[in-house]
Amino acid sequence: CRIGLHVGEVAIGAMGKGINTAVGDAVNLAFRIEGLTRKLDKPLLVSAQFVEHWPEGRQYFKSCGYHEVKGRAEMIEVFSLERDEICKSRGIPKSSQF
Repeated sequence: CRIGLHVGEVAIGAMGKGINTAVGDAVNLAFRIEGLTRKLDKPLLVSAQFVEHWPEGRQYFKSCGYHEVKGRAEMIEVFSLERDEICKSRGIPKSSQF
């Protein structure tokens, strides 16, 4: 399972009978970030904007650097989730970690 997360405005629309989908620049960038998970061998990556909106900020994320993505003139910075830091701050023992 690979996940790419970003924040932004999206539009939700019907694509057929009973099928809804989200479209927009934020959706496209999340898709491109998900594509970077393979290149960087990380199961989950998030955008810098996602980190900025996270209540506890950079404490739980580690920068994986700047990367080119299709459809963007500028490189984007992506971050991986620091699972050990989250578990430690929540008092979750290593034996119970995901």
